[in-house]
Amino acid sequence: MNTTDTKYNGWTNRSTWLINVWYEPTYESDLDWIKEELEQKVADLANSELVTDKILADMINLQEIDWDELKEHIEEEEEEEESILGQHAYVHDYNG
Repeated sequence: MNTTDTKYNGWTNRSTWLINVWYEPTYESDLDWIKEELEQKVADLANSELVTDKILADMINLQEIDWDELKEHIEEEEEEEESILGQHAYVHDYNG
């Protein structure tokens, strides 16, 4: 077994998986918003006067998130949805 393998529930890593689980992004524009929101939250924690906030900011590594994988997942979901809709349209037209 490769000890550097960090796959998590089929995703590159836990951080990427968590973005999909908690935010459930549907569009690529969702990813931009999520990334900006997380960056702001981490900055707020880092600039806080509370030591616990600063520790949490240090523990969060946004660089771990594989944004390209999330984008690919959204594209695959869109393609799958279009395919299903296309099949329904074909059945509807065929049945007249």
